[in-house]
Amino acid sequence: MVDPIGKNRTILLLGNYRPALTLARTLSANGYKIIVGTQGCDHCCEHSHFVSQMWDHSDCTEHASLFLKELDHFSKVQPALAAIFPVSETYVRFFAENSRHLPGLPPVIMMDKLLVKKCLDKLFMMQLAKERCIPMAEFTVARTADELDMALDQLGLPVVIRPLGSVSRLNGEKAIIVRNKTELDFLDIDWQQNREGLLLQKEFSGIRHNIYFAAYEGRIVRYLHAVITRTDRTDGTGLAVDGITVEPDVELRRQTNSLVKALNCSGIGCAQYLVNESTRETSFLEINPRIAGNHAVPEHAGLELGKFLLDLVLTGKPDLTPYTGPAGIRYSWMSGYLVTIKTSLGNGEISIGEALRRWRSAITSALGADVHMMFSWSDPLPGLNALWVAIPPLWRRWRGTKNRHPSSGV
Repeated sequence: MVDPIGKNRTILLLGNYRPALTLARTLSANGYKIIVGTQGCDHCCEHSHFVSQMWDHSDCTEHASLFLKELDHFSKVQPALAAIFPVSETYVRFFAENSRHLPGLPPVIMMDKLLVKKCLDKLFMMQLAKERCIPMAEFTVARTADELDMALDQLGLPVVIRPLGSVSRLNGEKAIIVRNKTELDFLDIDWQQNREGLLLQKEFSGIRHNIYFAAYEGRIVRYLHAVITRTDRTDGTGLAVDGITVEPDVELRRQTNSLVKALNCSGIGCAQYLVNESTRETSFLEINPRIAGNHAVPEHAGLELGKFLLDLVLTGKPDLTPYTGPAGIRYSWMSGYLVTIKTSLGNGEISIGEALRRWRSAITSALGADVHMMFSWSDPLPGLNALWVAIPPLWRRWRGTKNRHPSSGV
């Protein structure tokens, strides 16, 4: 295939967290020079030898105008900069909402801005799924305290509550399960921060399934089905820390095909569902229109989603050869798992004995994994640094808990 970038071989990745690390490794291996923005939650790319340079810049959310000025200047002093690749949702949303302010910049590697906005609009996607007869738990929306009370009367408990804003958080979490009145009373909602409203949905008992895909004009051409076996939250919400790829489920594939066709999607994404393993009932959650957090999984499986999106934007002609990723790939994010143990132990959610059991489980998961979210033998420092950051606080927390006097009350 003709090189879409030509002599300009530099790509700027925005969002310094683990999928950017995977992108840096795969794109660098294809001959591209990789620069990564410093802002991000994992701070891992600066340790990778696949990253040629880190770019220090302002936060695009708090200082949008300043960030745009810095980006414009950076693109002018980097004449070989061929593309800007927003990786994290923060930057994908930013470029979708600020496309009119981007004259003179290199191409931005993302799906059509309107399509991105549709996918990030939780209420729109829920209504679309309902129109397409995609099963999901009953839901409603609340934008005030009074509407919240009415919504709870309508749905009853337990419910899952999520901010409608895709990057908003509720008590620091992406989702909170409220199972009884006591938990509801402890819920502290900042309506100013969540002015877009809250999405309430009846709790659906099931395991999260991720469908990674690439599509062109509403037709899926690359597909991988993964099951999340553990997350970084004890209630099953949050980020995946280990899982396994499986043979595609016929019903979930049908549902994903239906949604992608309705959106006339060209690009990549990750569709998420809950599946009750006993009844096989399903509940649609969302479609993320971007590189997924566990991007190392579809890359290891051969989907090459990053390159697909790059070719789509720069040439309009990605490789459309149908491909389905293999089953049986085990994956692990050990540092994320250890942070979960540390947080749960510190919050009193688990005992020291349970923490030890989970520690052993994290090691077993890591040793049995085919692919790791951060560690790679060809580029070990990012993963080792993540473990170094996670283990000392965990050890101090453990020792502090162990040395407490039973009557101290702390």
